[in-house]
This record gives sequence, structure tokens and C-alpha cells, in this order.
Amino acid sequence: MYLCKWTRSKSCQTNHRVSGPDSEGGFNIQATTRNGALKAGIYQAPAGTHITFNGETTNADAQVILPPAFEGTIRASTTNSVASLNDKEYVDDPAKQGRKRDLSRTLVTLKAFVLTAWWGEAKDPKEHGESILTTTNGLATVILGSL
Repeated sequence: MYLCKWTRSKSCQTNHRVSGPDSEGGFNIQATTRNGALKAGIYQAPAGTHITFNGETTNADAQVILPPAFEGTIRASTTNSVASLNDKEYVDDPAKQGRKRDLSRTLVTLKAFVLTAWWGEAKDPKEHGESILTTTNGLATVILGSL
């Protein structure tokens, strides 16, 4: 089961699929708003699900919650505030194989970060998902693992 929750502010446009995987077994989610907060949540997904998320707003905070099973590259940036990651460290392996989630940070500044997340052995991030979250004049917050 796939659960998504969207909070709309002003003119939020979303194009997302929640009823089942696309032809490649994944989900492509785009959310855009201007001059309003963006909050998107992908709370659950089976292990191995390919998720591509692209969220963008201006003049407001932006937040995305990625499911514990997310594997791939995570990018977040803002112009005049802080980009932060809230990693739910102690999350059980979604595949129930006893694996540990690893994070590799390749860029970390006050206003931006880029990292790669995976379960078990290191993987080529091109084979997995991607999350891009951008805003201007607001916080950019990524929560990895459900609340």
C-alpha cells in the first residue's frame, strides 16, 4: 500500500501516482507552488520501490517526508534560510533482512546538502530514486523515515 499526503497552499500543482507503480516499478512525484509553503509526505513504500520526487516553492518553507524504504540521492537547497535533514536513525529494515541504512554525504552547507541513502551494501544511486527539494526564502526540510 502506498500512502501520500499533500498539504496545499495557494496554487499548489501536483502530478503524482499513488495507486500503483509505473511501468518501471516506481513513482514520479512533482509538486510546485509559488509564495506558499509546500509539504509533501510519502509515508510508506515497499522495499526496492523507485521514488523520484521533485518539490519546489518560493518565499516559503518546503518539506518532504520520504519513506523508510527510500534509496537514492537526496538534494535540498534554499537561498536565504537553512536546509536540514531529519534522519529517523533507528528504522527497521523495510525488507526485513536485518540490513542497516547508510548515508553518504557529498555536500553539506547551511543552505544545501546532497547525500545518498541505501540499505545494506552500497549501490549505484542511478539505479535508485531521487528527491530534490528547493525553495527560496524559507526552510528546506527533508525527513527520512516516517514520523
